[in-house]
Amino acid sequence: MGQDTVTRATAKQHGDRLGSELHLWCQPLRKLRQEDYLSLGVQDCIEGLHYGHLPYFCRGQVVHGFGRGSKQLGIPTANFPEQVVDNLPADLSTGINYGWASVGSGDVHKMVVSTGWNPYYKNTKSMETHIMHTFKEDFCGEILNVAVVGYFRPQKNFDSLESLISAIQGDIEEAKK
Repeated sequence: MGQDTVTRATAKQHGDRLGSELHLWCQPLRKLRQEDYLSLGVQDCIEGLHYGHLPYFCRGQVVHGFGRGSKQLGIPTANFPEQVVDNLPADLSTGINYGWASVGSGDVHKMVVSTGWNPYYKNTKSMETHIMHTFKEDFCGEILNVAVVGYFRPQKNFDSLESLISAIQGDIEEAKK
């Protein structure tokens, strides 16, 4: 495992060391605190704390999206259901954010997430997460846990599909840092 992954055992070990149980992945949508990151052992996440309204945590069952992430863009995404999207905090800006995600009780990986109306496609509001990990199988129906720790850019329209893909790939590369 590389620096982009935190195992649950490591996270639990840090939580035990700090005298707290690891409840982070069991909470409903809420604002995270610095102690949450320390209990996870994800030191790099603390840099996101300088964004006034971030970080945030959300959790929900992965649902089928618009069917274009893997097929049309070559960038698979996990989609939250409407009830998660409809209950996002008002101060969570639409656009492209980054952070950490886990599926079920699996390891934690870096991610980028698009939240908003996707101007290129002119859709309804959605929250589409690209996890920087290759999964062996589809995890639709599983629980997705996302910690949003930073903001990259607002959503914008693109002149072509290639421009959109290039921007997403740039966001992914930036999130890897």
